[in-house]
Amino acid sequence: MVRPTSLYGIAKLASGYSGLHYSRTAGFNYAWLRLFPTFGPRDSRDFVIPYAIGCFLKGERPKLTPCRQLMDFIYVRDISRHIERVLTHPGKFQDIYNLCSGKAVRLSRMITKLGRFAGPGVRPDFGAVAYRGDGFMKVLGDPGKFRRTFGAVRLTPFEEALEETVEWYRGRTNAAG
Repeated sequence: MVRPTSLYGIAKLASGYSGLHYSRTAGFNYAWLRLFPTFGPRDSRDFVIPYAIGCFLKGERPKLTPCRQLMDFIYVRDISRHIERVLTHPGKFQDIYNLCSGKAVRLSRMITKLGRFAGPGVRPDFGAVAYRGDGFMKVLGDPGKFRRTFGAVRLTPFEEALEETVEWYRGRTNAAG
């Protein structure tokens, strides 16, 4: 069930449903892809995953919330492959599709794994920062409708995606000095 908690979320929901209504009225294919939390290269360094990687690479402890959130992460590289499948799909479709893994990962587990790749021996400082008041503690999707319409959701293995993300940031950190 989608329940937006901000004006931004309400506007996104209204836009998606407007597009769906218009596609049904005009008779063209339409896929509103609901992208679940992404991670990977080129993410804003203000976000938690690049922030933690940057700290680990410098040998510093990232100061974090307790990171108890359960998130259905998707690697950014996987998104473009699945969008291409939608764009080249030969059949008719008009719906809302979750682009997600269908599996939630605790954020603290993800950060700990990133630390093993980026800063062995550096431990995250979980609980050093308070949670924001507007954050979600659980984001989990069901990719079933996407799978039934466009085929299996094939994702890069989680640890491989984490390693590739760390290596991308490592290359940028070393180049910057």
